[in-house]
Amino acid sequence: MRALMTIHESGPKTGQFIRKLVQLRGSQGTGMCLTGMPDEATKGKDIHGQIEAHQVLGLRHMDLRMAVDSDGKPKNVVAIDDAAFGKVERAVNEADLVVSCFESSIANWTRNLTDPLGVDIDELQRAIPRMKALGTEWIRVMSWKTPADMQQNEAAPLVFSRMRNLVDIAEKGGVVLLQENCTGFGGRSAENALRLVEQMDSPNFGLIFDSGNCIPHLQDPVQFLLETMMYTRFVHIKDCYATVYQPDTEIYTLAGQGSAKIREILFQLMLRGYNGGLSMEPHVADKIHLGIVAKTEKAAYDSYVDYGRAFKSLLAEVTADYEGFIAQKK
Repeated sequence: MRALMTIHESGPKTGQFIRKLVQLRGSQGTGMCLTGMPDEATKGKDIHGQIEAHQVLGLRHMDLRMAVDSDGKPKNVVAIDDAAFGKVERAVNEADLVVSCFESSIANWTRNLTDPLGVDIDELQRAIPRMKALGTEWIRVMSWKTPADMQQNEAAPLVFSRMRNLVDIAEKGGVVLLQENCTGFGGRSAENALRLVEQMDSPNFGLIFDSGNCIPHLQDPVQFLLETMMYTRFVHIKDCYATVYQPDTEIYTLAGQGSAKIREILFQLMLRGYNGGLSMEPHVADKIHLGIVAKTEKAAYDSYVDYGRAFKSLLAEVTADYEGFIAQKK
């Protein structure tokens, strides 16, 4: 336990920032809640199908990622036009669901570190009023794809400068950027993620931990979580195993059946009083980053709902284990 606490307490420690962070963690009042990305529950990304999947699973929270634009094409919820977003907003409100996080494409794996920053700035500025309309504080970002010929010591100052521009906008807009450990500077190592937090030094910047993203990077998911736990405000539940270490060769599984150590991750979160969201991102039938969608609407829906039911059962098992562990300690 002493070793784990040493890891947990390591990293940047700016006094004023830490005080603000403690005040803001869990400020949405959701506690440790189960949510997910139900755009994977519908081939066409129809918002009504997304909502239905979460209602069937008995979930009140959802993340927004893809939705149908006015031209009939699925796009990120930040990129759809105002009329299309209005339909999404009405559907979510009528269903009395809570949007935990906007899963945006800002700074993601399709955008190089040397690309113009204007695209990301425009998307964040467009996202903020939409987040306000739905009462959502958090928006997922990444930290750009580093060009193959650029060294990490060259990339770091550029990442910090670009992210600072986005954080300034987030601070003025009253939203929180959460950087996911995906392809990009912040996903290469826990050290890089912590450097980002330290450089931003803002209560409007934190981290998303994605369990499955550690596997293709040959990282230990539990170790990555423990090192970044102090600044982790949201968790993506994704499980897979890699047959070979090449990009996009992972095999995705139900949570707990792959190499991402989901059971241990859940236990460690409970042990440390985590009070954020657990967001299911199955990737089993629908692989957004590869442009692959399920073959049929039924296949998408059934895959997502089955994943949700299996994860709820796993979560109940780990909760029982945790409660038994605590009882033994008393």
